[in-house]
Amino acid sequence: MSKKKALSIYPGPPLKEWMANRPTHRSMASLMQHGRDASPTISDTVAVNRLAERYQLALAQDFPLLHEATWIAAANALNGYTETSMRDVLTLDALVADDLCGGLEELPDTASVPEPIAELQPCSVTQRLAIVEVIERIWGRDREQPSVSLREAISLVSRRPPWSVYRGDPGPENFWQVERIPSSAQGERFRVTHTECEGVQVRIMWDERLQGYRIEDTETLDRADFPLSFRDPDEGSRITDDLFDAVNRFLRTQAQESRL
Repeated sequence: MSKKKALSIYPGPPLKEWMANRPTHRSMASLMQHGRDASPTISDTVAVNRLAERYQLALAQDFPLLHEATWIAAANALNGYTETSMRDVLTLDALVADDLCGGLEELPDTASVPEPIAELQPCSVTQRLAIVEVIERIWGRDREQPSVSLREAISLVSRRPPWSVYRGDPGPENFWQVERIPSSAQGERFRVTHTECEGVQVRIMWDERLQGYRIEDTETLDRADFPLSFRDPDEGSRITDDLFDAVNRFLRTQAQESRL
């Protein structure tokens, strides 16, 4: 088995400037957590990893929801781009406009601006960075690595499930189907399945003591092939909220149908 190549980084001016001004003293809480033998200073390794973690969090938190046509237009305009300049990041809408219709100055009146340009123009700098990050991963992917679809590439950066990345896609919470399990001595129970993940089946039951619903098992969720927990960029998954929302929607629908 081949050994993984050691990572070597030679900092350029932006990283040097950041490193020169970054905090170096460990926090009191961190020192207490790691014990008296912990280093009193923040290492370069920890600092750079934290920078990458925060960058990825910022992209995911402010990730734009765009129509598929806009993503394709951006991918075409940045065809072959793997080291996009900051200038091109800031003028992404102009690059797409130039590719689609000869430039912003050639655009028709605002009422008929092509959808990709109309969606890109209000994007923040962080959102433009997120778009470029996705496109660069597609064009610059290592040829020895398996290819990924546009949906999958967007999912990796946005931290949303691949079936819910385009504007107009159903929200992650809408991919759950609910059926009522015949009542038993254990109380009201439901079987909840995911439309995109074969084999995922969760039982939810009413807990009289808690006066609320609770998940009866999580085994199939733990084994799921898809990133079901992706919804919010932070570590706290809201998948349980999605499951309970699905049950509540099912009950509301049942109640409405019974009144008809």
